[in-house]
Amino acid sequence: MSKKEKKTILKDQIEQQQTMMRCAEREIYENISQCLCLARLQLGSINFDSKDEAVAIIGEANLLIGKAVKDLRNLAKQLTLSTKKQD
Repeated sequence: MSKKEKKTILKDQIEQQQTMMRCAEREIYENISQCLCLARLQLGSINFDSKDEAVAIIGEANLLIGKAVKDLRNLAKQLTLSTKKQD
């Protein structure tokens, strides 16, 4: 393989990694961070004088945190698979 071919392959790999990182950044910002911010706002708004309301808000926040964790795991899996494909 010539130096030019190696350079082209390396350039393509770098471009793929940059694209993958931009997608990961967008996914983290658009989905994961928004879920966590909303959960934080919900938890901050709990009225401890109303047990039923507090339990409902905690349940909703728990679902949002669970979704964020699931999305983060899926993103990590996608990044791992993409990295393995490049090797």
